[in-house]
Amino acid sequence: IQNKFLKIIRFKLGYQYKELSTEDVRLILNLSKLSTRREQFDVVFIYNLIHNIINCPDLVSFLNFNVPTHFIRKPFTLHSPFFKYNYLKHAGLSRMIQTTNSFPLDIFHCNLKEIKNYFSS
Repeated sequence: IQNKFLKIIRFKLGYQYKELSTEDVRLILNLSKLSTRREQFDVVFIYNLIHNIINCPDLVSFLNFNVPTHFIRKPFTLHSPFFKYNYLKHAGLSRMIQTTNSFPLDIFHCNLKEIKNYFSS
């Protein structure tokens, strides 16, 4: 979807197909990749749930916090259940949990500005 949009913008700017790639148009418009924006929104949403910025007890009840019994280098913050089918694995909240677990910053000890700065760099 984003590439179609960028192709239309490239045409509106007056460039031919071979003159300017969609990646160059994305950089001119200062747009991040769609996958990066999705990851950022996933982590920010979980952050808002945990810090009670979004008050939704029903969604918080689906979050299972991982409390390790002994020290490990990088513990997963949230427990991600096993899914038999890929469409459940990549569905909304489970995708957000997996993205948050792979996020290098500790979402309990950072703020929203630090999260957004991480994705913008």
